[in-house]
Amino acid sequence: MKTFRRFVNWIKDTRGVATSLIEATATVAVGAVLAGVAVGGAIDAINDSKVQAAIGDVSSIGQGIITFYKDNSFFPLFANGQKTGAGDDFYGFLVSENGTYPTDSTQGTVDPTTNIASGRTWNVPASGSAVAWDVAGYFGHKPDYAGGKDSHSTIEGQLIKNILGMPPSSTDAYPLRGSYNGDPNRGWNGPYISSMPKTDPWGNKYIVNIEYLHPGFLSTISGSNSSLPQIAVIVLSAGPNRNIETPVDQPFNTFKAQGDDIVFRIK
Repeated sequence: MKTFRRFVNWIKDTRGVATSLIEATATVAVGAVLAGVAVGGAIDAINDSKVQAAIGDVSSIGQGIITFYKDNSFFPLFANGQKTGAGDDFYGFLVSENGTYPTDSTQGTVDPTTNIASGRTWNVPASGSAVAWDVAGYFGHKPDYAGGKDSHSTIEGQLIKNILGMPPSSTDAYPLRGSYNGDPNRGWNGPYISSMPKTDPWGNKYIVNIEYLHPGFLSTISGSNSSLPQIAVIVLSAGPNRNIETPVDQPFNTFKAQGDDIVFRIK
């Protein structure tokens, strides 16, 4: 009899263990599902926050450029701050000081037509073959601070530090507010950006095709064998895929941001 009771008790204990194991397994499974959902939501939130940060950055840079124009009556693009005439050298691009250049997959061809005022050439949209990312004239090409066509200046230099060209060795600067005779309210009165991140949220430079804010490009010139294109001017982050997909040289009336690029349009 005692043996039978012991057997019955063993069966009961075994059922309890089995039930406990099933409950524990179910609990772990449910927890794993919930954890997966939580992790996925956290990753989405992080990615969304990066996109929002880039949107804020390109907007701040664009607004800073506009405010610069209000103070100086020209845009931040001249290679020499004392020479801001129609024929003076100007920069093709503004870039943030830090970060790497994103890959540039945009396409286009180079129009041989020459800008009558400055002897420059420009790019026009076309369905031609792909152009290597480091070809001068496109967003992603390597920095050149020498001045002239397709050269670079930094966003920080133009809008925060008033240093033109190669940072920090350049001695060129724009005249400060109050330096112009007869116009005490005109002149560089930065900084025009309250803070500037080292890179966009994915480690790349912010880029501006600033050259098309030159007076020669603000309106189409006719009456000769050529005319200047009216090109959209944008502040650009290559976005999460770190690949520029928006062509640098789109006409203002047909402009479209491409891929996952994050863009603020100035003109």
